[in-house]
Amino acid sequence: MSEEFEKITCEQMEEFINLYRDEWMTDKQYFAASAVCIATKGAHHVGGDFKPWGTGVSVSKFVGPCGVSTCDGDLLTRIVLVGHKFGVRISIGPSGPGMIRMIAFTRDRSRCGMTGHRTMQEVTEKWNKIWPLELEFGGSHFHLQ
Repeated sequence: MSEEFEKITCEQMEEFINLYRDEWMTDKQYFAASAVCIATKGAHHVGGDFKPWGTGVSVSKFVGPCGVSTCDGDLLTRIVLVGHKFGVRISIGPSGPGMIRMIAFTRDRSRCGMTGHRTMQEVTEKWNKIWPLELEFGGSHFHLQ
């Protein structure tokens, strides 16, 4: 169970995102679905019904012909940030024309590899070691930190 999960109760998540908890959802599934709702700015923006997907959840969302991105609609960025904040693995795949499927599972912060999930700080530290590069483009200056 992620460290963040222990700090945030399902009731607190429900107040924040207004997600109806289906009877089939375990605490972990509800937490994973809640993370998806936070990334999409609330349950009312998910646009589909959550389905069980092993120990996680799956949901399809209409995103239009442009898909998801880090800018001009920042859903991709929000998915990544929320995943690292709450220790939830959120994968994105195709679901239909103009749609994506998000599959979400809670992950254990104390592990790495296929069952763990890094914090945002750990990811930043890793990338600064791998790619300590500063970029300048069009007057913008960027350093991953």
